[in-house]
Amino acid sequence: MKKSSLLMICFAAGSVLLLGCQNSTNTQNASSNAASSSSQVVSSGIYDPCDLITQDDVKAVFPDGTITVIHHDTDASITGQKICFYSAATDNAKFVQVSVTSTPAISPQVMANGESAQKLYLDGKALFKDAQAVPGLGDDAYFGGTGVALGGGLHVLDKARQTEFTIDVGLGSGNSDAQQHIDTEKSLAQKVLNRL
Repeated sequence: MKKSSLLMICFAAGSVLLLGCQNSTNTQNASSNAASSSSQVVSSGIYDPCDLITQDDVKAVFPDGTITVIHHDTDASITGQKICFYSAATDNAKFVQVSVTSTPAISPQVMANGESAQKLYLDGKALFKDAQAVPGLGDDAYFGGTGVALGGGLHVLDKARQTEFTIDVGLGSGNSDAQQHIDTEKSLAQKVLNRL
């Protein structure tokens, strides 16, 4: 694996860890994102993660929570990644994060090194020998574990849309039930696939 691929994967994982601890000034009302989904640049294959998983979707997971957007990337990183992080105010360990990377959003400099959403997905998957295959989603999907650990969450590849995304759900402090996480994340991942 190229050193640049490993660095990008580590950067993405580090951003997940930082987001859980930070309260960004980018806090927004996610329902306005759902209303603006018509302005999403879908035809070019660049997606807004807060349109792919909405405040209403998160409210269905945490019906007793007050759902707020803690972090929302409106511009993609050089690796083509955008992140949307929702918090359920009932418990600081209840959250939904969606990270989406699409090849058209990757910077030309990074693409010149042969990177693509598919390559980033496959390189990331190769790092985790204990990744659990999750059938029935996209072209390939795996679960990397619960919580905000490196590689955690449900990772999905959609080759036709040149996109890979990760759904990471925190179901509350102390809840490490892998199957409950997979079921919740799989349900949300299906919504993302329907909206791509």
